[in-house]
Amino acid sequence: MTEIHFIVEEAPEGGFTARAVGAGIFTEADDLPGLHAQVRDAVRCHFGEDGKPGVIRLHITSRFPITTRCVSAPWHRFLRRLPPTMASVATNC
Repeated sequence: MTEIHFIVEEAPEGGFTARAVGAGIFTEADDLPGLHAQVRDAVRCHFGEDGKPGVIRLHITSRFPITTRCVSAPWHRFLRRLPPTMASVATNC
């Protein structure tokens, strides 16, 4: 394995969690710098020094919902500069 991906989410009780995609690795920490160290340590423990991937990617997700309501006028100017597929999600009125 040359690289491994982690999905990072904010934990409900505070801090962050990271779950590997395609491998049974899960870790958590109070802040993002701490999570980086925890993820590196968890990968080293899971694969060993010789078998660990060369690249670790963290995909940080957000809990902000996509709204179906109309966007206020100032945002329409911003949305016009987005690609059509992205703008249509936010301006579906």
